[in-house]
Amino acid sequence: LASQSSSPTTVSINTLMEERDVTTSTTNTSTHIHPNINPNIKTNTALKVLFLSSDTGGGHRASAEALGSQFERLYPGSTYHLLDIVKQHSLPPYNNLESWYKHLSAHPTQWNLVYKISNSHTINSLINIHLKLTTEQSVRQSIQSYEADVVISVHPLMTNIPVTSCAKISAETGKHLPMFTVVTDLGSGHCTWFDNGVEKMFIASDQIRDLAMTRGNVPSNKLVRTGLPIRYDFSLEAQRLGDRTTMEGKIYQLQMKNRLNIINVSSNNNDHHHDHHRQDRKVLLVMGGGEGVGSLSEIVNCLYYTCTMQKHCQVMILVVCGRNEVLKSSLENRDWEQVMNQYQTNENRHQHQQQQQQKQQQHQKELSSSSSLKQQQKQMQNENNQQQQECHHHQLDEKDNENIATKVTGIVLNPIKAALQKSMSIASNNNSSDNTNTNTNTTVAQEKYESDLSSPSSSSSQPKQLNHVIVQPLGFIPNMAEYMVAADVLITKAGPGTIAEAASLGLPILLTSFLPGQEEGNVDFVEEKQFGIYKSDSNPMEIANTACE
Repeated sequence: LASQSSSPTTVSINTLMEERDVTTSTTNTSTHIHPNINPNIKTNTALKVLFLSSDTGGGHRASAEALGSQFERLYPGSTYHLLDIVKQHSLPPYNNLESWYKHLSAHPTQWNLVYKISNSHTINSLINIHLKLTTEQSVRQSIQSYEADVVISVHPLMTNIPVTSCAKISAETGKHLPMFTVVTDLGSGHCTWFDNGVEKMFIASDQIRDLAMTRGNVPSNKLVRTGLPIRYDFSLEAQRLGDRTTMEGKIYQLQMKNRLNIINVSSNNNDHHHDHHRQDRKVLLVMGGGEGVGSLSEIVNCLYYTCTMQKHCQVMILVVCGRNEVLKSSLENRDWEQVMNQYQTNENRHQHQQQQQQKQQQHQKELSSSSSLKQQQKQMQNENNQQQQECHHHQLDEKDNENIATKVTGIVLNPIKAALQKSMSIASNNNSSDNTNTNTNTTVAQEKYESDLSSPSSSSSQPKQLNHVIVQPLGFIPNMAEYMVAADVLITKAGPGTIAEAASLGLPILLTSFLPGQEEGNVDFVEEKQFGIYKSDSNPMEIANTACE
């Protein structure tokens, strides 16, 4: 994503401005080749840039601000503004787009339904006709009020109407007002992105190129593959870090950990000077998007438990909570000893259940085996025959005893009977006592097992937070590039901006969730490029086991 010698954002800016400085028309079919321009070179042209965006997730605004900052850097005196034409000029339900986004993103099934229904040519055409009839004039007036030199859409619902408005403004004023689209999706994109009336469309991948050409009939000469816009500090850190797998890269990463106080931080104030393994402390960076959404709390618990059980690991778990103050406070005050006890108990119970299931399966397998069944039947037949023979001999013995007894005098017979009765009474009492003891022993053993099952072994008892595993909750991070340099693994949802930033720094990614349709292609992109894998947040323990591998 950042393979050019200058940053992707810089390439995009220079391409945009080259198109602006040259007289353009929608019929121009020449292939544009963007130059390799030094990002530190500045021009004397100050520009007014208008971005069309909405706060439906953090990616659109982040892309606009990354581009805007680069405009200011390369063209001193330039200014930029963000305009949400849907929120300001559309009718319901479009003007409630932000609240709808928050609701649907928290309910993936509903999101998937809305996305699939709206992602069709017929529905898209109806929406565009409706918006043109109801909002185009007010959108045109709003854009014209900014007196912009260039208009850039970074949102799929803000391409079709503004293209018409910019064309009318150019005709009315006699000054060409170019409009560009920067597609901020990575592996998949909604059909509303691809209006072929823009001057140029900047894309991040071959997947988006194919969608633009097939869904929007966008000619190939209008498509410019630049990667996603990322913040300038990521470009700087990428140059300083280089290849993180080399010795130079590892040294720079270690210096960054030291700068962020990751190496020396400790939960035990008395153990600052004698931990010789701090140099090897691994960093797991956990993110859930700008709102801190997702099952972050459960994922962090599983990470803490799994890392703690691997006692040879020195791990810091950095959790970016975003605006989620409840999560941040919960992590700051969490009793990690209780977390360990809970998960150890669950692990014991799970192991016991597995053992019982294995025994049942083995027993069923033996019963279902024909040879085993025949052997059991044969054995049962032999036992029955033996019992019948013993019973027959016993009856004969009793008849013989009776014949002998009748010939014995009463003086001899009565003491023998008395002795036999006494012996039988004692044996009966002993058998009853043995049964009672057996039941008692069984009850005690069962109670001991239940006690062991509900409490972890003594070896797994941990303090509130172990020195070799530390959880550090964070709010919003202005220096995210530095934290990604220091991290060894990024655990996050499949947002395209976050993926692009991590890729620019060579940071391996463990994806845990995605919005159906919109972000699903991002997962495929990451796995196909082999710089990350996907494990669903429906199984947090699997995420933890994968991260610790």
